[in-house]
Amino acid sequence: AKALKESELWDLAIPTPRHWAGTWHLVVFDIPVKKSRTRISFIRLLQNLGLQFYQRSVWIYPHPVRETVEKVARSYGITPYVSFITATEIDGATALKKRFNIT
Repeated sequence: AKALKESELWDLAIPTPRHWAGTWHLVVFDIPVKKSRTRISFIRLLQNLGLQFYQRSVWIYPHPVRETVEKVARSYGITPYVSFITATEIDGATALKKRFNIT
């Protein structure tokens, strides 16, 4: 798959199903210091997609994000530094559900 242009990256959206499946989707990354500008852009795009900061280099969302975030990572050439986790239980779930407006 080809890299997307910057404007195309900002137009990406994560598909939101009508009902929450009860799983949390985490994006975990360890981008090298020499790519710090890329890291900043990547984080801004995660925010633009609606992901929430969970802790250092860990962002969370209540719906599947892998396909969309992989497009961003591929475009920035950082795919090897980005990982995905799906979890059914997570600390702080009550506050996260409120933040994402899910039940």
